[in-house]
Amino acid sequence: MKKTKLLLMALIVAFTSSLVSCDNDIIWDISPIEIFFTVSDVEGQDLLNPDTPNSIDYREVIAEWRGETYVGDTVSLFTQHPLTRALIGHMHGLVYVTEHGRSKLYFGELTGHDTYIDEPLTLHWPDGSSDVITIRASVVEGYRSVKLNRRFKLNGKVVARDTSYPEINIVK
Repeated sequence: MKKTKLLLMALIVAFTSSLVSCDNDIIWDISPIEIFFTVSDVEGQDLLNPDTPNSIDYREVIAEWRGETYVGDTVSLFTQHPLTRALIGHMHGLVYVTEHGRSKLYFGELTGHDTYIDEPLTLHWPDGSSDVITIRASVVEGYRSVKLNRRFKLNGKVVARDTSYPEINIVK
């Protein structure tokens, strides 16, 4: 009887301590960073739309990120990397998309958990010019919440902050 009581007490202590430790083992899923670019002229015309005079051919736009180059495409690299988890970042490359009647270039996904300290993403345009998007991102995980610190600069000027899905307009 004494052994049964001791065993029962040991199980209760083990079970209770495991419940307490569950609160401390929170795992946060952080949304990946996805960057959208619109390109317009000074009059606001959509330069990625092939129907616009003097438009830019997205297939001639090159993005440089962390030593890799990505050429504008309409097919995401996602088709080559099947999704295995809801919020894990998968690099899709530089993709031409049309959203709400507007032509855009999409770049991503960058892993949301990673820290980026003024990491440059350089877009090279067919006319030989380039634009640099500087990414600063970090995550502070607390006991009951997560704070995302996000800032995006276009050629040194802050154009978006506190979002994982910035839309940056580039004027050419």
